[in-house]
Amino acid sequence: MNLSEAEAAAVNTLCRWLGENDYDGGDVDGIVLAGNSALPTLEAAFTLAKSSGRPLWLVGGIGHATQFLVEAVGGHPRYAGLALEGRPEGEILAAMAACWDIPCAQIFTETASRNTGENAAFSRRLMAQQDFHPRRLLLMQDPLLQRRTGATFYHVWRDALQPPQFINWPGWALQIEPAASGWRTVGCPAPWDAERFFALMMGEIPRLRNDEKGYGPRGQGFIGEVLIPAQVEQAWQRLRQHGFGTSRL
Repeated sequence: MNLSEAEAAAVNTLCRWLGENDYDGGDVDGIVLAGNSALPTLEAAFTLAKSSGRPLWLVGGIGHATQFLVEAVGGHPRYAGLALEGRPEGEILAAMAACWDIPCAQIFTETASRNTGENAAFSRRLMAQQDFHPRRLLLMQDPLLQRRTGATFYHVWRDALQPPQFINWPGWALQIEPAASGWRTVGCPAPWDAERFFALMMGEIPRLRNDEKGYGPRGQGFIGEVLIPAQVEQAWQRLRQHGFGTSRL
């Protein structure tokens, strides 16, 4: 899909907002990496876990997007030889972390969750079982899904006596630019094909809206109210008018 400069600017407006980033490099009590197929995010989490020594919580079972992770990892030379098929995302991420020489004692895996809500609920339960009561948790996810993931974790933990501060960090700043082949990500190869990239990006705004079809209190109640800035809504509408879809992957 070829993009004009105006379309690329609208895409980047959405990407900057969806890829919520409030990490200033300060200390955290642990790192929560939710299963996804964006290798730059995964490897940023492993790099930080190795340098900081903080507990690394790897969460994800087998869901509709697990195969994308299998394909991404299987095609990377660093992880050649890892057994991937039929394994939950948490186990795959743990196997990848071992390739970074992260000690087993530093890694905690949750392998039953099938969606973002269960990622949050089951990781909370696992931390309680481990008597781990963090004040500041770094939350990492595919940048297209980061804002909704953060909103989901806050919603699921809202009734905790002392809920942690979730600090969102997708590990890299997603930006695209027009290219001869249509478009490309800046700084690293795109971790999605065009169809999946645009479906994920466009699908997030309807999910985050607080209306009868969204995930907020007026809809399915999966998250608290998220306020969508006018410029983000305008960028989404502009792309929608130009034929970009909203597949509910």
